[in-house]
Amino acid sequence: MTGPLARPMRGNEPPQVRSRDFKGSAIRLFTRLTPQRGLTVAVMLLGIGGIAIGVVGPRILGHATDLLFNGVIGRQLPAGLSKEQAVEAARARGDGNFADLLSGMNVVPGQGVDFGAVARTLALALGLYLVAAL
Repeated sequence: MTGPLARPMRGNEPPQVRSRDFKGSAIRLFTRLTPQRGLTVAVMLLGIGGIAIGVVGPRILGHATDLLFNGVIGRQLPAGLSKEQAVEAARARGDGNFADLLSGMNVVPGQGVDFGAVARTLALALGLYLVAAL
């Protein structure tokens, strides 16, 4: 039978059989891997470590984004003011949303982006992703 609705012919292949005794199969697998126990444990630990680092990586990239955003906002504020004074000035002119935004940020008025800190953060993220790729 040919055509788009035809089923592939399997020939004399036996049907796929599922293990009815998972625990027994797992024990047999671990006993077969006993001679390579150290290598097996190392592979498992590297896999778990890679996953953990892969989870932490986006958080570090988010920190780099925060550093950039704090610098852009801080550059727009007048130098010589403290953060609290900038928040009060924003509230005085009726810009409560911006004041709330400023109060939750680590911004230094008058200072721009700290590219050194951004570079260190991105280098850390790159290093972690390279280690996770092992």
